Amino acid sequence: MYHATDGYINPADVTMAMAKGARQRGVEIVRRLQADSFEWTGTHWEVTCSKMIEKRGNLIASDEQVVITAEHVVTASRQSRAAHGEDARHQDPSDPCGAPVYCH
Repeated sequence: MYHATDGYINPADVTMAMAKGARQRGVEIVRRLQADSFEWTGTHWEVTCSKMIEKRGNLIASDEQVVITAEHVVTASRQSRAAHGEDARHQDPSDPCGAPVYCH
């Protein structure tokens, strides 16, 4: 992760700090879920998730699904340039890999 004034930030540290702050405000963090679909109802998001189970040392999706409702959902991914037009591309010039990040 790159911040304009702080430089590179360790993503694991940011994640742990955000999780700690969320728990202090009463949030329950549920792990081992895979988001399969997102649907906007007009008032909130419904995120369908598969519960992940361990099999031979790997996590795989089970047949058990849950639906989580949320006001806000944030997703981020890196995709190929072929998947999006140039206007969706944002590139950090200081990224040594020069990899573009696409925003949806």
